[in-house]
Amino acid sequence: MNFICNNRYVHFLFFVLAGLIFSQRSYNQQINGFIYADEVISLPPWPQNKIHSITRDSLGYFYVSVQDRIYHFSDLPREIAYTGSPMRLCYTAQGTIFLGGKNGFGLLMKSGSGDYRIRKLSAGSGASPGQVYAVLPLDTSCYALADSGLYLLTISGAEKVLRGNDIKSWKWIEPSFLFVLAGDTLSGIYPGGQVNKLVRGSGKNIMLSIEKYGHSILVSIGTKVIFSAGKEGILKGMNQLKLQRGNFLTNPGIFANGNTVDLPLPGTICYYPSGQEESFTWNFNIPESNRNPPGVFLKDNELFVYSDYVVYRPWIPPQFYYYSSGELQNCLFPKQVFIIHQHIGIFSGNQLTFLKAIHNKGTVQLECLGTKELPGEAASFSKVIAFPDFAFLVCSSGIYQTGPSGLTKVFAGSDIYAAEASGDKKYLLVLSGNSLLRIPVRNTGNAVKLKADAEIMLPGRDFYAIGSKDGYQIFLSAGGSRILEISTDNKNRYSIDTLNISPGMGYYLISSSSGVFMITQTGVYRYDSLTGEFQPDENFPDIEPAREWIYPYNVSNDGKKIRLVYRSDVNRLNNRIIEYEPGKIAEQRLIKEYDYNIGSLAEDDSGRLWLAGNRQLIMIMPSVSLPGGIPGKMLLHDLIFGTDTFIYHGHSIRAIPSAVPFRSNFLRVNFGTSWFGNNDLILTRYRLEGYMQQFTGWGKENEAVFYRLKPGRYTFYAESGYSGQKPVSRLQFSFVVLPPAYLRWYAFLMYTVLLGFVAFIIIRWRSWKFMQEKIKLEALVSARTEELIREKDRTEQLISKMLPRETADELKKKGKATSQKYEMVTVLFSDIQGFTKIAEQMNPETLIDQLDVFYLHFDSVVEKYNIEKIKTIGDAYMCAGGIPEKNRTNPVDVVLAALEMQQYMREMKAQNANFWELRIGIHTGPVIAGVIGQKKYSYDIWGDTVNVASRMESSGEAGKVNISGQTYELVRDFFICEYRGKMPVKYKGEIEMYFVKGIRPELSLNLKGMPNQRFFLMLQNLRLLDLQEYMQEKLLEKAPPEMYFHNAVYAEEIFMQSELLGRAEGLSEEELLLVRTASLFECPGYILDYFNPVEKNLAYADELLPRFKYNREQIDKIKKLILSSEKTNHDWIAEKVLHDARTSFYGRKDFPARIKAMLEEMHAHGQSVVPEEWLKEVSARLKKFAFYTETARKLAEISPQEQETALMEVFRKLDKN
Repeated sequence: MNFICNNRYVHFLFFVLAGLIFSQRSYNQQINGFIYADEVISLPPWPQNKIHSITRDSLGYFYVSVQDRIYHFSDLPREIAYTGSPMRLCYTAQGTIFLGGKNGFGLLMKSGSGDYRIRKLSAGSGASPGQVYAVLPLDTSCYALADSGLYLLTISGAEKVLRGNDIKSWKWIEPSFLFVLAGDTLSGIYPGGQVNKLVRGSGKNIMLSIEKYGHSILVSIGTKVIFSAGKEGILKGMNQLKLQRGNFLTNPGIFANGNTVDLPLPGTICYYPSGQEESFTWNFNIPESNRNPPGVFLKDNELFVYSDYVVYRPWIPPQFYYYSSGELQNCLFPKQVFIIHQHIGIFSGNQLTFLKAIHNKGTVQLECLGTKELPGEAASFSKVIAFPDFAFLVCSSGIYQTGPSGLTKVFAGSDIYAAEASGDKKYLLVLSGNSLLRIPVRNTGNAVKLKADAEIMLPGRDFYAIGSKDGYQIFLSAGGSRILEISTDNKNRYSIDTLNISPGMGYYLISSSSGVFMITQTGVYRYDSLTGEFQPDENFPDIEPAREWIYPYNVSNDGKKIRLVYRSDVNRLNNRIIEYEPGKIAEQRLIKEYDYNIGSLAEDDSGRLWLAGNRQLIMIMPSVSLPGGIPGKMLLHDLIFGTDTFIYHGHSIRAIPSAVPFRSNFLRVNFGTSWFGNNDLILTRYRLEGYMQQFTGWGKENEAVFYRLKPGRYTFYAESGYSGQKPVSRLQFSFVVLPPAYLRWYAFLMYTVLLGFVAFIIIRWRSWKFMQEKIKLEALVSARTEELIREKDRTEQLISKMLPRETADELKKKGKATSQKYEMVTVLFSDIQGFTKIAEQMNPETLIDQLDVFYLHFDSVVEKYNIEKIKTIGDAYMCAGGIPEKNRTNPVDVVLAALEMQQYMREMKAQNANFWELRIGIHTGPVIAGVIGQKKYSYDIWGDTVNVASRMESSGEAGKVNISGQTYELVRDFFICEYRGKMPVKYKGEIEMYFVKGIRPELSLNLKGMPNQRFFLMLQNLRLLDLQEYMQEKLLEKAPPEMYFHNAVYAEEIFMQSELLGRAEGLSEEELLLVRTASLFECPGYILDYFNPVEKNLAYADELLPRFKYNREQIDKIKKLILSSEKTNHDWIAEKVLHDARTSFYGRKDFPARIKAMLEEMHAHGQSVVPEEWLKEVSARLKKFAFYTETARKLAEISPQEQETALMEVFRKLDKN
């Protein structure tokens, strides 16, 4: 940072006015007689470098017009255009830069290569506009004031808005509201270029001014104000205003935030905050300027002042008020200052004074409320500890509670030499002799005797700093040598540990509600409860040991905010106050602080800071500084690898390489920032990742050089920060240093090939002797291995054909297979009519061939219907449905297979009249299935069902399918059956029998005996029951016990409700099947993956449904229904039915119990749900909840309002328990 001066080093422009010298007076004095500024741009003081005009773009870059050229300033100046004469520059909000000069108007345009060119704007057919005196930016255009009139510049050309060559001045409230005085006529130019002539001066002298606070134009003739004008036109007539020269602004500028600045005289800046009656005036000086007044440039909320060769940005220091000893009621040496509400307390020696701040005509005066002295004791130690409603004065002989109303001793002690309050302000921690006392504090405001609730014996008395967040974990510092950690409880039990810290670290400890902080020689540390150590706190700036330090510090009365005063011997401008509270950190610079030795500070309720020290009390008002500038960014000036230059003086010669050869493993980087202001406080640091472990220290370096970079990947970082705080801008790029040729991949490839060739030659001459034998051995091993593999494959194929897959797998794993009982199996026996006679008459080979064809077709039929072939005995063929996988469709499947077998026999007989005829018998019942034999396995079934099926076959007729009454009851809905009556069966008595005539007409495809869609739909409904049973056995019954809600009971409930609601709402059979199937996939997902149930349900459906004969279209629709659980709006009636089935308990009286079970289930799965929040969430659901279907609404037993009442009662009982 620089004050406005002749060079780039820091100087103090301190203009002391007569009468501002401190004296013994009864009122305070406001010091605002000087202003500081940052030097933004400085050019050599040569005639050809004289600044004519400046502008600034949205990124913060400056464009400067000198005598005959235009410069672009980032961190380095760059000439971008030659103009031949001085130009006025104007940057609009949309990024267009307009130019105006003797030769006319133009646009400054940037090409894709980064070069600039000037495009001339047409000014119409008229004469040249002449000299351009001023420009005013708008959003997309600008006004230009020239010799021949006022022009509106757009990208399409220049339009003359106001003619005349006698334009004397112009003023504006906002750029869109412009007032121009041409000759003796005042014209108003409003948005869109509309021109209104407001008044003529009749040859008299018209003057224009801007009102300080109203932001309107004052128009006067001579010394008489005739009217004021604003955005709405004429605001007041001549009889309503009196001329008050104090309300005029001579050289004004209006910020975007409404504040106003004026340069009325050379060397003076006046600042008028918006909405305030007071104003501020500062002196400044530009010694090398011949301007009168100097040039002023406003950009957004920033003010820039420029002379002939230098551009400055002023910034306004905070207001300081100083109170001498006379004003402090003879409190000569204020040692400590503290605040109790709006009362200022000052403690010095044995004297305690309370003051009250009073605003009076822009100043702050102090009123004394009283002075008290400690009664008869000169304490060797004394400290004030402030609380929200009172303060404790701790001295060596006891503790006093004090406030504006009095001073009361509340604790008698001796040899007290240190004291501090805990961060939560609940305890006083006092060091007395070899003991640490913990004293509870009641924040009542009334003086109450204090009593220690814990006394801790210490291993010495060399401790002087205390820190604690809550009074139970306490830290004591003995300077730079050690820190004790004391852990206590409510029963006066404690333990003492010593923390390991670096020598010289522990100086001061600060207690706050957010933790315990330690002030060290290098910065601020905070206690980390996870590591049990003090760690650097990155919220605070680092300091330079022995050159910078932190003192004093202050904690707010409520313990939430911390203030640290940073002091510096290196740079007085680095003196500042850092304010910290969780989630927020702020900084305020103390420009005048170096004149005073601050010993204490505090903040009152109005945000004013009070500092005590050097026989005075200082008050700092909240800052009225102009807003900060556009944040800068890091810039890359030079980049050189070896002898190859890629960027030179900010200009890109070649693109930054991603890889560089090993011969160029030398890197030089020059960098800088575009922070034009506060350059003395901008620090940088850098790091080359892959070469350095950490960043360099903060400093002013702008060059980094690295030698002998090893092959590998590197990333260069350069960061800038304000006063060494956290980085606010970063530059980075990455590159790879390639290895040298002899270490490249192709070199290693060559080495490998050469080594391999040598090894090959060595091995070759040793192995050729054994090659033949090796070939023979490998051929033998290969042949035997292939033979074993083929034999194994044949064996497995044979077993798989002889036995069911599950039984074969069990035999492979265990060597034996266990028998299993099946409750419903449909057994089919078939026999060729008169086979014994046929066998006697036919050639055996022909007979065997025909039987082979016959059984081959039967095998394909039973495989088609998922039926297990059991065996063949001569002409008898036996198979069974429902094994080894249980299902409910096996009676229908076996009957379909039997009909297809008979159809095949009829087709064969139609081709050959002598072909055989077939009897088929079917019976359904329980069987036992298993494997018999040890050497020759045979899968068989046993039971009465097998015998009855055999009798059904023998009692049947050729070409027909004979079924028992038990099978008939299971297939009657699918097939037309002819009742045969009760027929006698050997050993069984009379059994009802039926001939199956074919598929029912309504279930037949075009009455041709083929099943239609409805048939398969009915069959699929049976498979649905199999699917439900499978999921019940395999998953739901094995669910973990903590599934209190998503369990088998809830799954059964949804399944039943979906059928009930679906039938009541008139769903088609297809839709009802889909809804019932989808209802089965509500709970399994929660069992498989509680936190991704829908995703698991979808995957489970894809895996399981094809096994139960669902087609792809049905599966996709079922998955859509499963996904509907995540939707809030449903259009498909099936989704509505499924939604109401899932939420049917919302209308039942057991709703509270179900919600409680859901909460317990979430807790059991690790979800931390607070019951109160869960209750609110469920209540909100109830208010929005509604059933979609009319049936669900009719079945509801209780309304949502009654549900909410019952729910709250259940949770209330839960809270009591």
